Amino acid sequence: MASTCFPGVLNPFCRQSICVSTCSDQIALATSSSLVYLYTFSNQNLVFSTKFSPHSKSLSCMVYHPTIPGLLITGGAPNSRIILWSIEGKTIQKQASFNLQRRPNALIWLSNEELIIGDEHGNIYRWNEKEQKLIKFINQSLSDKQN
Repeated sequence: MASTCFPGVLNPFCRQSICVSTCSDQIALATSSSLVYLYTFSNQNLVFSTKFSPHSKSLSCMVYHPTIPGLLITGGAPNSRIILWSIEGKTIQKQASFNLQRRPNALIWLSNEELIIGDEHGNIYRWNEKEQKLIKFINQSLSDKQN
């Protein structure tokens, strides 16, 4: 976790940032206080839009969908939950959610429909957006070390 201070516009309180994700003219900044700050680009300026708390206990990762504007995926606790959010302006709506066995700590889109998720114990999951199906893969290198 890096300490990031964005003077003025972005983060006047210099909180600990977890990650930043962008989508067209939107930027989402996740903080260690479990808040996501949303900004838009307007006339080459960054303008605060809104903030929300996607997970009640902790936020560990997030990423925008690569081709669907405003679709933000977050991972956190409680319940090691992944949540898909639809963001349009200041309106934020939960689209879907599912739980993992362990806390997620990495998200990346492999394609427009395939989300890869890593958890704190080295497990890797593949979630297909179209089929709404989650498949778990065990991290073989971690399994080998335990045997």
